[in-house]
Amino acid sequence: MYATVSSKGQVTLPKAIRDQLGLSEGARLDLEVVDGSLRGRPVSRTALDILGALCQPGRKAVSVEEMKEAIETAATARYRNNYGLCWTASAMGCAVIRRTTGR
Repeated sequence: MYATVSSKGQVTLPKAIRDQLGLSEGARLDLEVVDGSLRGRPVSRTALDILGALCQPGRKAVSVEEMKEAIETAATARYRNNYGLCWTASAMGCAVIRRTTGR
């Protein structure tokens, strides 16, 4: 695969490579020259990179139960919309999936 260097020194990686490496906009790469070849690898995020990501001043804290409820609501809506399926948590903590449409 080929890529072209722009006048600003930017290179666009082919989509197949981005997909294979799981790269999305803003992803960071560690680049080095080895024996005349360019070698790059995705940089993993560290705890310091995400420090404070969940803290939003002025926002009310939520309980673990509220988080679980919000996750279940969103997952149910997503599966119902995408697959015609609905899931609910059983007493044992397992997901119970049932079809909600006649597909």
